Amino acid sequence: MPNGNILMIAWEDRSEEEALQAGRDPAIASDSPGGQNNVWPDHIIEVKPVGTNDAEIVWKWHAWDHLVQDHDETKDNYGVVADSPGKIDINYMGGTGNAAGRADWMHCNGIDYNPHLDQIALSCRSMNEVYIIESQHHHRGSRRQHRRCVGERWGHPVSLG
Repeated sequence: MPNGNILMIAWEDRSEEEALQAGRDPAIASDSPGGQNNVWPDHIIEVKPVGTNDAEIVWKWHAWDHLVQDHDETKDNYGVVADSPGKIDINYMGGTGNAAGRADWMHCNGIDYNPHLDQIALSCRSMNEVYIIESQHHHRGSRRQHRRCVGERWGHPVSLG
């Protein structure tokens, strides 16, 4: 990045209980390898190098914070998938082969930053999509806050409901 920071893709382990509460369809969750029903949503980490051997995490973006599902109205993230292009359907199975429906349901593997537009492009293999993570600046009281959301996406139209 122009400021010398580095963007990295990582994944986090979410338990079966968390996945089901987020609206994950149990029929999808149950086919994870090893009998585990966990999911591994991806996230982005921006790190600032500190010296020659260390780094400080200065910002994170979690796909988990941008979910939608139309499977169970009693669970979190319930909504109309087709009306939520800025959200990621936790039940969308876009991948093929071993990745389809398994814990590694996103498998993001490419990232780039556009400094002119202050946007991050994130490629997700198993979703068959590229997400543009847009900057959103807004004010809360006297403090300026910075967050990002899925602004645009390209790829598989079925993922939009």
